[in-house]
Amino acid sequence: AQTTVQSFAATPGPERVTIGFTTLSEFNVDRFLLQRGPTAAGPFVTIREFVPVGFGSYVHLDAPLPASVQQFYRLLERRTDGGFIEKRLMSVAFVPMTGAVER
Repeated sequence: AQTTVQSFAATPGPERVTIGFTTLSEFNVDRFLLQRGPTAAGPFVTIREFVPVGFGSYVHLDAPLPASVQQFYRLLERRTDGGFIEKRLMSVAFVPMTGAVER
């Protein structure tokens, strides 16, 4: 059995991003790590750790952030055996004064 992530999305706002993910199942998960980096290749920094709840929704507000800077987020699953599995990667680009768009 494996962990199933149903969704991983970001909602940009002025100098902030709300990141959320939903799981349908969670097996042998020690923690979920939400990470942010300047490029798709990183380097990434863990900005939040979530304790698994079995399945459900998780949300984090990443703020304050510099305006007009693209951010990359990835979701890692830390297994109970100490291993890691990358679940998703996404980027969020900010458009000055008019909001933002998700890529």
